[in-house]
Amino acid sequence: MKKLNILTLSFLCFVCLTSCTKRNVTNKTESKIDAVLNVLHQNEQFNGGVLIAKGDKVIFKKTYGYASFEKNTLLNENTVFQTASISKTFTAVAVLQLIEQGKLSLDSKLVDFFPKLPYLDITIYHLLSHTTGLYPYNPLFVKNWDHKKIATNKDILEMYISEKPKQLHATGAESGYANIGYVFLSLIVEKISGVSFDEYLKKEVLLPSKMNNTQVYTLLSKQRIDNFAEEHVLDPFTGNYKTPLNLEYHKEVYYLNGKVGDDKVASTLDDLWKWNRALFTYKILPKATLDKAFTSSITNIPDSLRRAPFDYGLGFQLEDNKKFGNIIYHNGGEPGLRARFIYYKDHDISIILYANAQSEHINIIRNILISVMLDLPYKMPKKSFINELYKVAKNGNSEILKVVNTYKNDTTYSIKENEIDRLAGIFWVAKNYEVGFNLLKLNIELFPKSINARYTLGEGYYETNQFSEALKYLKMLRPMMLARPKEKQNLNYLKYIDSFIDEINNKISK
Repeated sequence: MKKLNILTLSFLCFVCLTSCTKRNVTNKTESKIDAVLNVLHQNEQFNGGVLIAKGDKVIFKKTYGYASFEKNTLLNENTVFQTASISKTFTAVAVLQLIEQGKLSLDSKLVDFFPKLPYLDITIYHLLSHTTGLYPYNPLFVKNWDHKKIATNKDILEMYISEKPKQLHATGAESGYANIGYVFLSLIVEKISGVSFDEYLKKEVLLPSKMNNTQVYTLLSKQRIDNFAEEHVLDPFTGNYKTPLNLEYHKEVYYLNGKVGDDKVASTLDDLWKWNRALFTYKILPKATLDKAFTSSITNIPDSLRRAPFDYGLGFQLEDNKKFGNIIYHNGGEPGLRARFIYYKDHDISIILYANAQSEHINIIRNILISVMLDLPYKMPKKSFINELYKVAKNGNSEILKVVNTYKNDTTYSIKENEIDRLAGIFWVAKNYEVGFNLLKLNIELFPKSINARYTLGEGYYETNQFSEALKYLKMLRPMMLARPKEKQNLNYLKYIDSFIDEINNKISK
């Protein structure tokens, strides 16, 4: 603790000194950014890489930490990392290129290319804008797939043809982020171009953008990348950082590692910067086409029917931020990885950011970086003691409580309800219900006003056939909901809880 306090004090002194001396603005800003990221890295809140540019000039580029914790290899500025859903920007551009060439249109229908699919009115526009209502592929593959095999896009297509899952809502009626749409889009690119999706991207998108160190990269790729940032999660069964591929509770990372279009474009900081310039200086597509992609495609959908907490164009996330202005961006995330590709249009500032471990603070870090660039105030995140819980939870409730009692009154630390939920879920998947219940009960102790904490515990009792205990916690929810202001009450949720309680009562009475 003393060491960390000294580090923080040194950082504050450094900021004061640099603000009081007459130095080059760029150097001062660069030094301040580096100081912030060093503190975050020392506090185990950031392991990854950052590139920041103003206009056409890169002013900061650096990595912090490990490419592989298990191999003890360090990240460097040329390390390749998965971009996850940032890959959708490449898929969208490939589709828009084909539209520009007259080989496709936004009104072209999905069934024009795959007539065995039952979704008659879904168009390219719906696929690009996440307004299809398509059922996600994840639960289909949990239930209907051999988890020892790696699924490809063709396997996903066949799954939808055979299972014919119903849409979650009418086409175009609501918006909800759906990876499956971009899997179908990449298959359409292949069908029109006559080559594989990765071949098309390389020839028509990556090479014209001079992205020589970027490729579609899955477990099925023949050539392996040596300088690669492995994804890492903190494994509560060992207390060490592990790649999700080696963990039973993340087995989907293995069997869904052959699909492309919605993710799996691997790149570098420099190459994503080249992608930024290709897009935002209109080198890859005409301005009119890209401006349409950078404009909201869901303005006709009421806020109440938007299932994702962001606006969306055609392959790009959008935000009008009161503090930072107009933002065009795309986030990427998968187990052990968070990536950000951001353009602050009003300020002509670009930030490329990834974390391949310790990634929970990625959005806070993003906001700190742009605040430093704009010389705005910001707050450093508190340290979380969730990592300490990961190290001891398997040993039982007494060890959990020791950690809680050590840190809960320390104002330099904090913990979030969803962090404990996530840890409980890992033990739940492993069928270690005792530890799972210990953590769910801890959530109620730490967050006594939380409706979600009580619901999750009630659901846990239900899943383990402890119906009387489940009722006890579920019956607490109605008065808690009704005590809220009317604008925060959710009548549909109340109806769901009532029906859940009726279902449990029926089970008890039998």
